[in-house]
Amino acid sequence: MKENTNSQNINKTEQTAECRKLQLSVGGMSCAGCAKRVEKVISELEGVADVNVNFAAEKAFVTYNPQKVSPSEMKNAVSNAGYQPLEYKLSETEKQVSKRRENEIKTLRKKFIAAAIFAFPLLYIA
Repeated sequence: MKENTNSQNINKTEQTAECRKLQLSVGGMSCAGCAKRVEKVISELEGVADVNVNFAAEKAFVTYNPQKVSPSEMKNAVSNAGYQPLEYKLSETEKQVSKRRENEIKTLRKKFIAAAIFAFPLLYIA
């Protein structure tokens, strides 16, 4: 039995030696359910070993085999799920990140006000 566990450990180390890590910025997530959805979509791709999506940071940390799946395939899967895969830029400053988030908040605020305007008459009628 010790031989089986040793061979399993060797296989795990060989798999991790072939794997690469990717940090992908994802926009358009509005809740923890969105983060789970992105995590599920990426993990269903062949060659993806591990996925961890941080909703607060809007980033997906992916461990994958580059021989089986490419970063562009992951970005396509995220965009097909309805979210925006953003390019990770080292030159992106804190001001640019906060400005992008402020724009998203303004958009969500406008959508909330529009929904509230249409919801109040329905509540009154009901």
